[in-house]
Amino acid sequence: VLTNRFFTSKNFSIEGKIRISKFSYNSYRVGLIWGNKNLIYRFEIDNNKYKIPGIKSWKASKVIRPNQYNTLKVIVRNGMTKFFINGSRVYTTSAIKTPPGSVIGFFAGEVKAEIDRFKISFYK
Repeated sequence: VLTNRFFTSKNFSIEGKIRISKFSYNSYRVGLIWGNKNLIYRFEIDNNKYKIPGIKSWKASKVIRPNQYNTLKVIVRNGMTKFFINGSRVYTTSAIKTPPGSVIGFFAGEVKAEIDRFKISFYK
């Protein structure tokens, strides 16, 4: 998903509802992705833990629903980035400096995934 408005917005949220429907034995993760061609951020989950590569290593989470749809949300606002799974905030950081970019959407690592919804919001 590409959007011109994302090039300049420092305050935004991305939200997606996704389910892992089939995975390989070695890797099964899905998530949200944003940034530009030089710097990409990811918020990823598997069936029982989440990770923000380069920021937060894998951490178990009881709010993840294995083998069901999970709603992931990232809010970037006023220098803070908040991460949500199924409406529960799981992590907050000021370490992410989102660059102007044109990459925003989902990713899936060695899985077949089903996407139910995707939403981008911009804030002033």
